[in-house]
Amino acid sequence: MEINQLFKFIISKDFIDFIFKIIAIFISFFYLLYAIVFFKQTQVMNKTLQTKGKELTLTISFFQIIFGLFLLFLALFLV
Repeated sequence: MEINQLFKFIISKDFIDFIFKIIAIFISFFYLLYAIVFFKQTQVMNKTLQTKGKELTLTISFFQIIFGLFLLFLALFLV
């Protein structure tokens, strides 16, 4: 690859789209990782503390995992 072709690629819209996709995948992967850790922490908290809303917090943290999977799917295949 010549240096002129490399400069044209860096300046082109394709390069900007590529960088955006990499960043979107990176962010959505770390959000999914955060959601999994949050779910595990919620499980530990529910074992330790006896509260009325433990099912609600567990449900919300589970939906965060589903949302993180959706974001990762969106970043990988649709963006």
